[in-house]
Amino acid sequence: MTEEEEVVVRTEKVTRIQRVFINLLDSYSSRNIGKFLSNCVVGASLEEITEEEEEEDESKSAMPEASSPRLKEGTFQVVGTLSAPPREPEPDFAVETYTAISREDLLMRLLECDIIIYNITENPPQVEEAIWAVSGQ
Repeated sequence: MTEEEEVVVRTEKVTRIQRVFINLLDSYSSRNIGKFLSNCVVGASLEEITEEEEEEDESKSAMPEASSPRLKEGTFQVVGTLSAPPREPEPDFAVETYTAISREDLLMRLLECDIIIYNITENPPQVEEAIWAVSGQ
């Protein structure tokens, strides 16, 4: 490897996939939070968007996408629970969904995630589960 190649390798930005857990993905606010995060690029800033990037985004949005929205490179991977029985069809932005999962299995899924969001605004009984998740018991 030449010195020039070494410099290129050192300056490349490595973005690790960020896995986000959101409870009750079939509720209104959790679904919208999940949709938003599944389209956000990990580590991107809205403050420094250049004109060139804006033009590139506009040209991409004009072309139909062949791949699923859950496979966009560099975006957050959204996983989460659904109510039992689910109130809505399974969300297309989620990589994985869980229904009627045991606490032991849920804890294992939570430990795989980098970010955990518990939305307790639409379902107050979720407070108990959120407290349990925080304690990790």
